[in-house]
Amino acid sequence: MKKIFYSLIIIIPLFLFVIGSCSKEKITIYEFTGDVSPIDGGSISPNQGTFESGEKVTISATPSNGFYFKNWSGDITGTDNPYSFTIQSDTEVIAVFEKEDTDGDGVPNDIDKCPETTTGETVNMDGCSESQVDSDGDSVFDDVDQCADTPEGETVDETGCSISQRDTDLDGITDNLDECPDTGQGLTVDDKGCAENQQDMDGDGILNDLDLCPGTPLGEPVNSNGCTSSQTDSDGDSVADGLDQCPDTPSEETVDSEGCSDSQKDTDGDGVTDNLDQCQNTPSGEEVSSIGCSSTQTDSDGDTVNDGLDQCPDTPTGETADAQGCSASQKDTDGDGVTDNLDQCENTPSGEEVSSIGCSSTQTDSDGDTVNDELDQCPNTPTGEAVDAQGCSGSQKDSDGDGVTDAIDLCPGTQSGETVNSNGCSASQTDSAPSIVIFDQAPAPNATNVNTPITISWMASTDAEGDAITYDVYLGTNSANLDLVSPNQTALSFTSIELELGTTYHFRVDAKSTTHVTSSEVRSFVTLFTGSFTDTRDGHTYGTIKIGSQVWMTENLVYNSSGSYSYDDDISNDANYGRLYEWATVQAAIPTGWHLPTDAEWKILETELGMPASDLNINGEDTTRGTDQGTKMKVGGSSGLNIPMSGYRSNGVYSSIDIKAYLWADTDTGVGNPFRRKIEAASPSSFRFTNPPGTFADSVRLVKNQ
Repeated sequence: MKKIFYSLIIIIPLFLFVIGSCSKEKITIYEFTGDVSPIDGGSISPNQGTFESGEKVTISATPSNGFYFKNWSGDITGTDNPYSFTIQSDTEVIAVFEKEDTDGDGVPNDIDKCPETTTGETVNMDGCSESQVDSDGDSVFDDVDQCADTPEGETVDETGCSISQRDTDLDGITDNLDECPDTGQGLTVDDKGCAENQQDMDGDGILNDLDLCPGTPLGEPVNSNGCTSSQTDSDGDSVADGLDQCPDTPSEETVDSEGCSDSQKDTDGDGVTDNLDQCQNTPSGEEVSSIGCSSTQTDSDGDTVNDGLDQCPDTPTGETADAQGCSASQKDTDGDGVTDNLDQCENTPSGEEVSSIGCSSTQTDSDGDTVNDELDQCPNTPTGEAVDAQGCSGSQKDSDGDGVTDAIDLCPGTQSGETVNSNGCSASQTDSAPSIVIFDQAPAPNATNVNTPITISWMASTDAEGDAITYDVYLGTNSANLDLVSPNQTALSFTSIELELGTTYHFRVDAKSTTHVTSSEVRSFVTLFTGSFTDTRDGHTYGTIKIGSQVWMTENLVYNSSGSYSYDDDISNDANYGRLYEWATVQAAIPTGWHLPTDAEWKILETELGMPASDLNINGEDTTRGTDQGTKMKVGGSSGLNIPMSGYRSNGVYSSIDIKAYLWADTDTGVGNPFRRKIEAASPSSFRFTNPPGTFADSVRLVKNQ
């Protein structure tokens, strides 16, 4: 940015005359800005400044470790460092640095794992060429290693190949597995690297490629073809002569394992060789024809049942016969005089007269309604109408006896004696039901933390006939069986009694006319877990809270009864700490509906607050129980019980306010020593102990009767 400064004109008055004035020429100032690239490549000095036009400026670039200065860019170019120029305008210059690459392989020194790479070699991202890398760790660099991926630990030759990677005779089997080195080129080998001309599998002295009889038994002498006498087959039937029971088998005939063909055997011994015998397994002694068949093997009518078993000879050609040789045209299974192939009614009861198609009256359905005539109470059912078990359709029945058939009766179930219209409806059946109750004020569906008691109000239901409408209100904890809490009311609202804390309730309202009842939706809600109780004896209101299944007061009892005391006899302490009560008179101070918690009820509370079961029965005024149950019970604790450190009174002396609290439990050990709980400001525990009540006066925390 150009900046122009003018000197001030100084005017000095002297005896009211202008003695003189002076001025200077304007001076032009230019800004210089220097930057570096990349930002961590080095520095430029100076990196900024203002200079007069024509002033000589010298800049220098200093590279960071691992970088070198490459050139200037921006308003100045060149590689001189330092660089001097005469400033004539605002100037921006960038010092360009690059990372050092000593071996010139394109990978900067700071990430080059292979410095000193030979010029011209291609490198990987780590700056290493193949002449510098041994990928398989066999001590032979990749540029000369002809066997990549050599298994770890194997010794290699100068080409980087181990015995498991070499195949010297090029037979496809590596040297470490090849039992036949120097296999001739082009020969097929087995998995041991041996060709046929290198093996004598049967050990008879004749190599496999010349042995015409492989598998020669060990020790038997062989001829030049590698065959023993037990391997000779004179008649060429593939059965050695020593095993052949049928020598001279005709050429081309197939033989069995004994060297016999069908033309040489008579398996069933009927005098006809197997190749001519059309009836195998002829029973012994039976006379056969020239084709080897006896009478028991003949089927004269061709029904696949031999004549000896065929109970129906002369079965018509093409008909299927059963095991007795009888076809459907030859059988009358149900004995009704109509053969099975014509009988449309199988299993006709014995003795019933049938038609030409074999059907009796008990098997006939004249109106086609799928109910047989003998059972059909409604004959002539119109085609296509569905019927009941008695064969009657809707157009044939009048179930409610109102003179209108079921098919057109719009009001089934009309009461006997009522007059109906053409649609089968009586006056009592055309009376409309009241409209459903629409809630105006009520807990929202599935609402939580609902104050108790609740108030429900709704808009009036309507009835088309103007019938009088009353309402039944249902409320309870079992949604399937709600309690009727307000029947037959005409008012459009309802207020409940005080409900249990932390409990799920359900309600509905039924609108009723003289003939109909319309039920509203059933809504559910959960009451607050906190509430209040007002002691009518003194008007004091206590906070309450539900913990698990128990409802506890959230304040110590303050009722002023005989045998109770204010701490230090100062009644102003009652508001924060409650009163202290002697054991002998404590029961008289308890309001109706509440009670002093037993030791078992204290343990239920402590369990809800997380005390391990193994700690519940620990006894001792100073013996730690549980974890942090005492902390949770204190004022500000997470339980909401807010038990203050209210101290105690003994023999007329008050002690330990703001330090600890003692609370009675309505359980003793059987010898008059009641249990107590102790909560201390300095301990997280809830202590449990018992001792004689003496003159002690302790705090009282109450639990609601269930």
